[in-house]
Amino acid sequence: MLNTFKYLAALGVALLATPAFASDFETVQKTTVPFLINGEKACSAVLIPPFETTKVVENDDGKTESVSFSTGVRVVTAKHCTEPEGKFEVAIPTYDNDGRIVSEVTYLLGSIKVFGTRDVAVFKFEGDLPSLNYLPFADVVDTRDLKFGDELIHVGYPQSQMEDTGLHQTVTDGRFQEYTYNKGKPTFIRADVPAWYGSSGGGLWKIDGDDYKLVGITSKGDINGAAWMFTFYSPVELNTLN
Repeated sequence: MLNTFKYLAALGVALLATPAFASDFETVQKTTVPFLINGEKACSAVLIPPFETTKVVENDDGKTESVSFSTGVRVVTAKHCTEPEGKFEVAIPTYDNDGRIVSEVTYLLGSIKVFGTRDVAVFKFEGDLPSLNYLPFADVVDTRDLKFGDELIHVGYPQSQMEDTGLHQTVTDGRFQEYTYNKGKPTFIRADVPAWYGSSGGGLWKIDGDDYKLVGITSKGDINGAAWMFTFYSPVELNTLN
């Protein structure tokens, strides 16, 4: 089990030949990336792979029907990290065989989807990505499956820590405590997983055996020094990310 507040350098292997899902810790680290507004780092973000979903459309006869389609890659971050009229980008690192970041490529983001009761924003990429082959993706599960005491891990790119120490990522761990609800729907996951101030938008992962499943996005917390000791995470579910 990881020690709380233990910093872990970004581990990695050579660029992946096929899209990788977050089934191991190395992939989890590379799935969380810096999120930028107008060229300046604002928060963290998580990469979501294309997935099959449905939408209701009206046909020529005026009747509605459900149509299946495949989404593109999505970028998920905290809604409070966004701003009107901002230019949004993500910086996606690449790694050498020793896990060192050798370069970062920024990609422009396009349309945004936000939620009324959740601190979540979902972006599409502006235009086509050159390749999906090297991108690690989050594996999203239903957050309602969480049970008291489930092991969780948080990965983030806190701005203050990057400026002061040059660290690229922070990693902390803890356990699920409870949900908070609004009109019968879970709006926050409360966990004793500390997150450094500035880590908003980073992923909260459930440890499921040897696998890591994305269940939430860092939103807010009770501040104690540089860290949020008891942190609130916004739930994410695949069917809301299209």
